[in-house]
Formats: sequence, structure tokens, C-alpha cells
Amino acid sequence: MSALLSTLSIAELALYSLGGALGLWACYFLTGYFGAHAGLRKFPGPPAAAWTQLWLAKQSRNGIRSPAVHEQHMKHGKFVRIGPNESESPAPVSPVAKCDGRDSKADVLGLG
Repeated sequence: MSALLSTLSIAELALYSLGGALGLWACYFLTGYFGAHAGLRKFPGPPAAAWTQLWLAKQSRNGIRSPAVHEQHMKHGKFVRIGPNESESPAPVSPVAKCDGRDSKADVLGLG
């Protein structure tokens, strides 16, 4: 291992380190997109919102979060994805009243 390090220049080590950091960064976003919140992929929204919170953060910082989300509702419909793990509907959704297994949340939301 030390023989390998002694043959590499500082520029090569920096390049390999940068490549490793970019690889870890890509894995972080890919696992978030294809992993835990994969069910949200079926909801439309801004393409950047599927990968990162930056779209929503930009709208909030500019003070136009509500108009921007409303515009997405006009463009895509009732349910809109506004973040990698966040969706929004314009009106409150009625809660699932029965807990006996006959009604699922997807049926109540009209997604079933």
C-alpha cells in the first residue's frame, strides 16, 4: 500500500479523492431516489424535486413557495411531488376512518 502511495503524485491523489467523493455523493442521491421513497416517483412535479430539496428551498428563499407549488398543481393536478420525500395536495385529505383492514389509505386517497 505504501509503495502505491509513494508512486502517485499529489495531483493523482487529489483526483482519486475527488472521484471517490463524487461517487459517494452520487450514491447518496441514487439511494434516496430509488430506495426509501420510491413510491413517490409516480407523483409528477419539477424534475429537480425528485432528487433534491433545492427546488423547494429556492422557491422558499425567493418568497414564492406557495405560488410556485400552486403553479405545479395547475400544471400536474391534485398531487404534486415537491421534494424527494415530500408530496403535497391542495386540500386536506380525509383521514382513513376504519382500521379493520377493509379500507386502505390508497383507496381513500384515490390512488388504489
